[in-house]
Amino acid sequence: MKIANSCAPPLQLVLAYDGLAAACRATEFIEAKRQTEFDERTVSVSSWSFEMLESPALFAQAAGNARYAQVLAIAVCEATRPLSEVAERWLKMCLARRHKAHLIVAAIFEGDDLLPSAVKPWFESFQRVVVGAGCVFQAWQTTGTAEFLL
Repeated sequence: MKIANSCAPPLQLVLAYDGLAAACRATEFIEAKRQTEFDERTVSVSSWSFEMLESPALFAQAAGNARYAQVLAIAVCEATRPLSEVAERWLKMCLARRHKAHLIVAAIFEGDDLLPSAVKPWFESFQRVVVGAGCVFQAWQTTGTAEFLL
């Protein structure tokens, strides 16, 4: 389904990620999604690493960006454990501070056609936070890696 709106303002997307490889994969995936689903509409991406969220000032700034986003996405390299404490706290704050009716909240992870069991702890903790806040949850699964970009 394409969303035709070439004259619309940029789609605001906030991406939080746990490593450079996850950020690269997510960025590639978002660009592909933009071309196929958003009628090549401009997407304004604000990116925040989990490490940056450790700083109270950056944590607040990232939450402020998320307040106006239409898409909130979290991407991880290491999906064998639940969301980090700071990422979960930030996500909960973002979801509590805004009207959620038109917000897409997406998990971006690498995997094959089926959800690998190694991804489940992270995936389940992310989904629990999003659904618990009354938001719609989407899983955006990437294939391949972006390590060649590093």
